[in-house]
Amino acid sequence: MIQITLLDPHPVVHQGLKSFFENETKLSLENAFYRSHELLQFLKEKSVHVLIIEIDLLEGSLIDIIKSVKNACKDISILIFTSQPQSIYGVSLLKAGASGYISKQVKKEVLIEAIEKIVNCNYHITSDFANQINFNIDLNDAEMHMTLYLQEKLK
Repeated sequence: MIQITLLDPHPVVHQGLKSFFENETKLSLENAFYRSHELLQFLKEKSVHVLIIEIDLLEGSLIDIIKSVKNACKDISILIFTSQPQSIYGVSLLKAGASGYISKQVKKEVLIEAIEKIVNCNYHITSDFANQINFNIDLNDAEMHMTLYLQEKLK
């Protein structure tokens, strides 16, 4: 069984994912957190296979949180689950240690497929995003994309 935990500041997402995984036989939502320090404490005590994480958090730098999680749990797969554009933030987050990026607009089956893929293949990206990486995104400027996002968020 794939054990999952969630870091997302939105209560409706917590309830939605609990409902999504309630009757699943291959997936289990072990815990859900609103704040990163609670998540990191949990991960010191329990290992899980997948962390599902939102970009818009209540505290801290997402890149720092991803790096902290990966340092604490090297085998954990991190799936970015957000409504924010993959084309802008995806590369930075993948470089920081995320295993995949998926929109909150997807159906349950697509989310489950992405989770299984990051556990079994170590990554999940859409073909559209792969094409953007190959043709349009300067990987050396990935940190700049996240900086621009954070600046926009603080306005």
